[in-house]
Amino acid sequence: MSSVDDAIKAAIQSELQAVVTEKLSQQDERFNELKQAFEELSGRVEERGRETQQLREDVDRQKSDAEALDARVKSDLEAAIKEVKDRLDRHESDEEGLGGLTQLRSKVDGFAEELTKVLAKMEEHGRTVASSKTRTDSCEEALRDVARKCEDAASTVEKNQVTLQQVEEISMGVRERQQVVEDSVVKKYDSLWKDVLKAMEELKVNQEQLMMEDMKRRQQDARREGRSHVKYVTQLVATVHDERRKLALTKDLLTVWQQHTWTSVRRRTGIQWLCNSLASVAKRRQHQFLNRWVRHASIETLVRQLREEYAALIPDVQKAIKDSGLPDRCNSLEQIVEILRKDLNALSETVKEHSTSLEGNASWVEKTGIIIIKLTQRLDEVETKAADVLASSGGRLDEVEARVESCEKQVGDLSEAQKALALAKDVQSIMRDVLLIWNSIKHLDAAKADKKDMDTVALETSKRDRQSTRRIEDMQSQITDQLREETLRVQEKCAQLDVKVDESTRQFLHWEQMWERLAAYVEELVKQVGDMQDGRSNCPGCRPPSGRRPRPASATFPRESSERNLHESENGLMYVNSEARIRAPDVNPDAPPPIDTKTGRSPVLSRPRLRMFMDSTRPVLG
Repeated sequence: MSSVDDAIKAAIQSELQAVVTEKLSQQDERFNELKQAFEELSGRVEERGRETQQLREDVDRQKSDAEALDARVKSDLEAAIKEVKDRLDRHESDEEGLGGLTQLRSKVDGFAEELTKVLAKMEEHGRTVASSKTRTDSCEEALRDVARKCEDAASTVEKNQVTLQQVEEISMGVRERQQVVEDSVVKKYDSLWKDVLKAMEELKVNQEQLMMEDMKRRQQDARREGRSHVKYVTQLVATVHDERRKLALTKDLLTVWQQHTWTSVRRRTGIQWLCNSLASVAKRRQHQFLNRWVRHASIETLVRQLREEYAALIPDVQKAIKDSGLPDRCNSLEQIVEILRKDLNALSETVKEHSTSLEGNASWVEKTGIIIIKLTQRLDEVETKAADVLASSGGRLDEVEARVESCEKQVGDLSEAQKALALAKDVQSIMRDVLLIWNSIKHLDAAKADKKDMDTVALETSKRDRQSTRRIEDMQSQITDQLREETLRVQEKCAQLDVKVDESTRQFLHWEQMWERLAAYVEELVKQVGDMQDGRSNCPGCRPPSGRRPRPASATFPRESSERNLHESENGLMYVNSEARIRAPDVNPDAPPPIDTKTGRSPVLSRPRLRMFMDSTRPVLG
């Protein structure tokens, strides 16, 4: 048996040696390939170290730039707040310029004092009119007394006629002389009476024409002014109503559109993110399962083939392989490669997180600067509107003052016209003259005195007095009505000016509160950026700010991940170890996350970014 075994060994030894040398050469080739791969990997690690050093320098430079930007933003914000306070002070009181709220209040107070003066003048005119009315009443009573006296005189005249008839019967001798005297008296009486009637008619016609023309002219002026004021007020009310309605409609449309767009974007983004995350999880699990199954199946088939071949060729091949120490060397090399890969992934993740956080802070600072610029523009617009309102209010005050002056002129004209009218003393003097004429006529020729003519003269004078009193009362009522209308218009315009001034002050207070909130928000943002930078510098080994946990050491990596450690796709996405990240310049907090067109997956977002994106209370910029 020993000879047979020796013969078998001698026969198989050469083949075994050839197989062993072949396997050893294959293992040496594989070891050389692994060694070259390890050297390439070490070179890549050195390159990554240099890149990390450069990235650290970039991070330090960006940190200094961020600090400089923070200081500049603070200085700009302080200057803007100071400028806004100066503008508000100038709007409150501006003695050198157009005038502020204090100057407007002083003007309104002066206008109120002038109105009180006008009212006092109106009361004085009312008292004068009342006194004139009492005088006309006294004149009417005097005329009644004169009428009674005339009646008594007529009765006495009748008696005298009876006595004269008796005297004529007695004194027929003196008829001729009396006839001569009568003829001369009749001539004088006719001429005097004609002169009196002519003067009275001329006076009556002239006064009536003048009064009628004056009244017509004033009525036409009052009607024109009233129509113009009514048209202006109606046009102003219509324009204000249209503008308010349009503003309300635009505000409602904008709020509804903003809410609808925000809810639709949030809903679409949430559904898209959920679908992409579910699809990515399913695909990842499917790929992992398929890779594991392929790996296990290939290993099992290779093991089975090797076992069958080595069992057919060498019964103790496993012991020989174990004795050679090849599995231990392969396992140690795989462990070293895995450790280096984990370190490289951790370094790349930390660098990416730092760069994204810094660029995100820079973008937030730029957006806050844009918001500040927009708010300054809006504040300038509000300031221009306030200046326009102040200018228009000054113009309207000038118009009101001009109208008050015109009212005073009208009151002066009316007072002059009232002075031009006949007074009670003039009427009494005229009546005295008439009575004297009448007495003279009676003494000249008592028989020829016409009672009817005197009655008509007395009635005409009384009618004229009554008409004059009525016209004075009508003029007084018209003047009081016009003054009341003017005072009501002035009071309404003053109320409108007060409302506009209150609205402008309310808008200024609102913008001041908005600026204070913006300043507080920027200060909190600066504090958060400083705390984040201090936290990063103080705890280098702490958890990254993205909130993502590092991958465990027992995690399985697909075989294709070693070939795709770092590359960039066509749509701007950067991949590190099959995990997608977004570039900082393409980050927009209001836009949904991008999707890779090749894999159909959305990038994995950090928890703070998802919280910020799904927050419904965050304002929409732009």
